[in-house]
Amino acid sequence: MIITKNPEAYISRQKGVLKRKTMQLNYKSYGSPICISANALQTNFDSLYQNGNGAIQIIIKEVVK
Repeated sequence: MIITKNPEAYISRQKGVLKRKTMQLNYKSYGSPICISANALQTNFDSLYQNGNGAIQIIIKEVVK
């Protein structure tokens, strides 16, 4: 999932109806219109989890400041 500053604007820029509806459902379900499956990335799950966990900790530290 990728967090955007203005998800509604990002969704409205999509020209295709199917893409726009998919993004709306992603936003409603997950809080972000952009969701990337771990299967689509060229990495294994363990590496993704370790790197993602570090990124989450960095984001939390930035938000808490």
